Amino acid sequence: MTRRRPHLALACLALPQFVWAHTLQEQVILPAPAPQLAHAPLSTSVFSGTQLDRYGVDSAGELSVRAPALASDRAGSILRIRGVGATQSSPVAVFLDDVYVGDLGFTDAANYFDLESVEVIRGPQGMRSGFNALGGVINLRSAAPSPTWQSKVVAELGSDDYRALQGLIRGPITDQFYMSVAGSTLARSRVRAAAPGQDGGALDNQYLRGAFSYHWNNLWYSTLQGSSADTADGRLETALLVNEVALGAYRVKYLGSWYSRDRIQEKERGRSHTVQVYSDLSGPVNFDAGLVYRDSEREQADSPRAPERDSLAAWTDLRWSLAPVLELQAGLRYSDEQGQDPAAPWGAPDADYWDWRVSLDYQWRDQLFYASTSTGHGSGPREQGGAIATPDNRLLAFEIGHRAHFLQQRLQTAVSLFRYELDQFAQGAGSAHGLEAEASWAVNDTLTLGGSWAHNDGHLPGPRQQLALFGSARWQWRWAAMEALLQFLYSDAACPCQDLSARQWDASISAGYGLWRLTAYVDNLADEQSAGQPDPPELTGPYADYPRSFGLRLSYRL
Repeated sequence: MTRRRPHLALACLALPQFVWAHTLQEQVILPAPAPQLAHAPLSTSVFSGTQLDRYGVDSAGELSVRAPALASDRAGSILRIRGVGATQSSPVAVFLDDVYVGDLGFTDAANYFDLESVEVIRGPQGMRSGFNALGGVINLRSAAPSPTWQSKVVAELGSDDYRALQGLIRGPITDQFYMSVAGSTLARSRVRAAAPGQDGGALDNQYLRGAFSYHWNNLWYSTLQGSSADTADGRLETALLVNEVALGAYRVKYLGSWYSRDRIQEKERGRSHTVQVYSDLSGPVNFDAGLVYRDSEREQADSPRAPERDSLAAWTDLRWSLAPVLELQAGLRYSDEQGQDPAAPWGAPDADYWDWRVSLDYQWRDQLFYASTSTGHGSGPREQGGAIATPDNRLLAFEIGHRAHFLQQRLQTAVSLFRYELDQFAQGAGSAHGLEAEASWAVNDTLTLGGSWAHNDGHLPGPRQQLALFGSARWQWRWAAMEALLQFLYSDAACPCQDLSARQWDASISAGYGLWRLTAYVDNLADEQSAGQPDPPELTGPYADYPRSFGLRLSYRL
């Protein structure tokens, strides 16, 4: 019996892909089980690199209104998924090429230019990330080393003196040695709506990434990668070493990572070592198991405190095919966290806990139904210089979902409903519930319509309503392959007591000839700007105070 049943063919759509199978990176040349995401239906939105470029998703704020139930400040340093985040430790785990980087800050230093995909996974994910991901996981995956030569060059000019020059090349150095190198420089002056004394969205970003993969044979490969991103707010550096070996029906993977994030008022360093084992047995039962160790330290300006934290986690995920169309999954995770903060009078809190997840999925024709329940823990509010210790946050999550394609795969839909039972969130207990829906309809060979909607209600903060709609048209005009796109984006206030929302119309038109494409775009067509201060104030809304912008982008792909 194969490891996974055939799944819906979703890759052809312009909407963020609704997947329950995570694609292996290209450097794995032998058939192998995918990492943790492959083995359970999840509430997930996946944007390919082509979709990021087409929709103009080049920042955390842009991503947050296109991925249902995701909220972010513009810098990407404060994240919420389904209202969980911001005030809990490790609420949303962000990984850049499998390197844990904490949040989305600095990850858009190259405006997502060299990313192959972005995955937003909603709900507790301890059994799939190995980290304490109470709210969910965001995976950003760069263009990996490739056995075939590919290149991409982008030059862009826009309003407010925006300038971009970017390049990517990847391919084989030898039959066994592959590479991928990307570089980017972005610049922009203060936008015209900025208040005096503020940077107003000014950019001065430099980015460089290099990855090299060596295939020792068809059963073993190694990858080494490093990246550096410099912005006006600071720097993010990452390093990654991967070794993966196939041993019969099993696969063993080691991943060592390091990151350094320097902000104006804060410095953070982190290291992790992960060992994972995947099975691909012929019987009805398969499993994943892993062990991860992570340590981190943080320094704040004008503060003697330098808190450190070590964590060790072990997890396993068992999958049992009860029938060709029915699968039961059960996961268990143990985590032990140790903190050191000599400057704090109470010391740093230690914690150890168990989390679990159980799910059942059923596939009927071209439809998938699933139900799951899981738990998650958080270690209380982030330290903001105060001396208040708080108990752990605890969450019990219930979710049901449905994915399908109809009309010969022209219509794709995904719906998920969730309910959270909360303990110690905002110093109390409560509940939250919501719904997320996504759809894409290829009406004909020319027209495609789609969108997403999220509703969040209950004890947790965050936008109550989020809506994204799009329509795209493709046609041939003389020698040019034309494409036009119109989008409407809406997000209401993070608190229902406020009359504050953000809405925006975006439009673009492009012409392609051969390997070249020229795109003209306008963001915020109506030049609408929100007023007032939301609550919580850090979630300003992705478009508040940002005026109309426009530009031209010339790209070359080989």
